[in-house]
Amino acid sequence: MSYCRNCGAYVPDWAENCPACDAPVKGKAQPKKEKKQGAASGAQTRHEEPRREPPRGDGGTYTYDGSRRRNYAENYDQDTRENQTMGYLCYLGPLLLIPLLARPKSRFLRYHCNQGLLLFIFALLVSVFDGLLGIGWLIGIAGSIATLVWLVQGFTNVSRGLRRPLSFIGEITILK
Repeated sequence: MSYCRNCGAYVPDWAENCPACDAPVKGKAQPKKEKKQGAASGAQTRHEEPRREPPRGDGGTYTYDGSRRRNYAENYDQDTRENQTMGYLCYLGPLLLIPLLARPKSRFLRYHCNQGLLLFIFALLVSVFDGLLGIGWLIGIAGSIATLVWLVQGFTNVSRGLRRPLSFIGEITILK
């Protein structure tokens, strides 16, 4: 399970392109180029891997035709529009429980609640290290600045309707 780096939409594991914006999925194997030289021609040929079809066990929910892709994009946009105002609560510490319990089926809110939970845990760790003697105050200052930067980054992602991970800590998944 992954998310598009361009628009933030959920991308199935088998997909080569994002079903919402059609951007190529990072980390997928690109077609390999092989150089073959003839005896005198020196011509280059290109070898491409065959395109894999999606698994059919899901009832054909995700296919490569445009209508299904548009339908997926519309559902993603609708989920974002409906839950955007509640998404800001995800980054305000314990208040992340409100959107998590109010709309548990929203993928947009679950993603931002996960990001907010990571930020909350980081802020708690910073407050613990801040109390230590010696270098603790330095850790507290640096951690507080990082927390503030990630808070602004999270609010920006919610306001733009994106599912982009926070820098450094955003790749961790606690809530699925």
